[in-house]
Amino acid sequence: MPNNHFHRRQIIFGKVVALVSQVQHLMKRILTSLFLLGLTALASLSFGQLDNQQRSENGWFMAPHGRIHILVVYAEMKFDSVYGHLDPVKDPKGTIGWKVGKLPNWKQWLVSKTPEEDAWMTRYFRQASFGKFQVTGDVLDTLITIPISSVRDVRGKVVESESFAGNFYRQAVLTKLNSIKNPPFLFGSQLSDFDRWTYGGTGLPSTEKPNSKFDMVMIVWRNIHVVGLGEMSGYVNPGDLGELWGTHTDMYSMFKTSSELPMVIMRHEFSHMLYGGNNFHTANGGVGTRTFMSTVGGWSNMSASDACSPTWNAWDRERLNWGNPDNKFVLSTRCAETGQECNGDMVYGEELCFAGEYVLRDFATTGDAIKIKLPHLPKGIRNQYLWLENHQRVEGIVDHDKVLPKGLYAYIQVGKDDRVGNKVFGGNCNYLWPLVAHGNYDFEYNAETEGLYLKQSRANPLTGYSYFVRHMIDLDGDAKLRITQDITPKTEYVFPKKLFIEGKEMPADYFSYMQYPHFGTKETAFLPNQHHKIGIAYNPSGTPIYSHSGVKPTADDNRRIYLNGLSVEVLEQRADGSIKIRIRWDDFEIPTHVRWCGDILLKENVVLKRGGSITLDQGYSPQVAEAVQKIDGANVFVEPTILEVDSGANLKLEKFSNLWIKAGSTLLIRKGANVEIGKNSAIVVERGGHLFIEKGAVVKQAKRETGIVFKEGESTNTVNARFEKRLK
Repeated sequence: MPNNHFHRRQIIFGKVVALVSQVQHLMKRILTSLFLLGLTALASLSFGQLDNQQRSENGWFMAPHGRIHILVVYAEMKFDSVYGHLDPVKDPKGTIGWKVGKLPNWKQWLVSKTPEEDAWMTRYFRQASFGKFQVTGDVLDTLITIPISSVRDVRGKVVESESFAGNFYRQAVLTKLNSIKNPPFLFGSQLSDFDRWTYGGTGLPSTEKPNSKFDMVMIVWRNIHVVGLGEMSGYVNPGDLGELWGTHTDMYSMFKTSSELPMVIMRHEFSHMLYGGNNFHTANGGVGTRTFMSTVGGWSNMSASDACSPTWNAWDRERLNWGNPDNKFVLSTRCAETGQECNGDMVYGEELCFAGEYVLRDFATTGDAIKIKLPHLPKGIRNQYLWLENHQRVEGIVDHDKVLPKGLYAYIQVGKDDRVGNKVFGGNCNYLWPLVAHGNYDFEYNAETEGLYLKQSRANPLTGYSYFVRHMIDLDGDAKLRITQDITPKTEYVFPKKLFIEGKEMPADYFSYMQYPHFGTKETAFLPNQHHKIGIAYNPSGTPIYSHSGVKPTADDNRRIYLNGLSVEVLEQRADGSIKIRIRWDDFEIPTHVRWCGDILLKENVVLKRGGSITLDQGYSPQVAEAVQKIDGANVFVEPTILEVDSGANLKLEKFSNLWIKAGSTLLIRKGANVEIGKNSAIVVERGGHLFIEKGAVVKQAKRETGIVFKEGESTNTVNARFEKRLK
């Protein structure tokens, strides 16, 4: 996708190219390619922590607390008449933001000299960490200009373009820097100010004392030809830049931007040193094995180009132990009845405060957030959690974009929950799945309009996509979906540019950015009077979601939907910005009309209320990489739907309610399950639908009921062939 579509968004996900660990006595650096994700072997190293345990709160390479002072260098290539055609910035004067031969107009706005000031990186990490992590720095007050004709390889040939993370351009900058005997800094820093840390190793404590090396050097290029380093892109390397003014470096970064301040990519690459390698990419996935088939927009320190927001989330704060010092808990909420602080880290089924009603203050400024561990996932499957945050966009605080409404935001975490031990820096990337209040659907995509088409009749709360997702499409018609670690351009997805709701094109002011639904809309947040509830009767639900790691699901991927009684209802958004919510574990009632798709298991209860209905239907949002069905001549990358009522579970249809079993779908009632069909209610098996009742299941039908209805001569105790193994 051309970068000019996202110029405002600081495009191109960052790439981490190497990792270095310090061996305790020899301090030897070991360089390992992150594209191979060789984190597991390194995770076993230990460096002097008494209990020999790696902890996420210690950071991957850099400590997420204390103060770091970054050295920033601005550089440009000079292309003479012979090589002028190579200049990626075609205007010989440069751009509005960065003129040829001068420092950029925003030179002072990347880092501040002191922790209290408000340059981008300084303000961002101060607010994210409640002041625990202070990111300051200074800027070399002279532009480094490198004539392209002076950069030559070992054969004497001019290096017109070098490989990603090559050495020629970097060495040219070092040579020029070392020729400056008394380097001037914009804010008056001394060279000793850039050495504050002795790093302890992967996940182990670091010491805030000098080690005779610069902690971090960032080189920002105006124009440069490096393969894989596009506009608004960059990388970080926990290693040595090379000898600089008589010393060396612990970490360095290189970035490219021809005009604007590259704040998003800098925040992203810098954060790698806190979190880990490419397997911590999120809100676009970046390079690495993803948790889901496609990528999904969101917000996080580790999000990049297609994030809906530049801010951090509660998962970030929990991982790095960035709790509000005024709170007792890192994840904190208040009981609505008593005002008492409660632990926001919850498990489904635990005792709740009065009526389950809680107050969440603004997340960005107070740290309030709730995390709920979801139930019923089998042993060996990665844990899943529902997260809740209140975003009020407080003035002066980094938060969601202005079009995104003030309200409750939610997402589901899959795996990535180790905080201590040798798995802390492992796992897949793209592990957070935002829940959009507008809901999940089986969208249709039109290549001519490049638009998504949302229809309520295709609502799919359990296994559908939201408009935050890059939608998987079989573009070449080979009945396979390409899933690669490098999402661009190899993974087979589309990036919709418009959204049509019931056929109506939504206007630009509905969206956060242009008409791209991926970046969020006015209906992204949960509000008291609009999209106010998460639960099995609503869209979206609070059930565990499918994961799909790689071309085929792995053993720890979740491939079933486990119904539960969790509901979250937004009751009130108060004048002070706080939001009152109600959490329940026993909200099994369905008074609405729901369409369920997927492999669904009921282990508790479902009560279909008067006038309500459940439709078991074929889903269409891709869930497997190879087509498993052909419907109306089109390849379908989703298995048929089955609702399995497990032994001990209860399914009740109250009066005037219906459960519809569409073609290809199955209702499987297990031995020991209880199904009750009330008066004037029915389980309707349509042509091609299947109903299988095991011997020993209890199915009660009230007198004068409609009961079980078979259309088109369908018979009971048949099941789709794909699910026959369930009966063995």
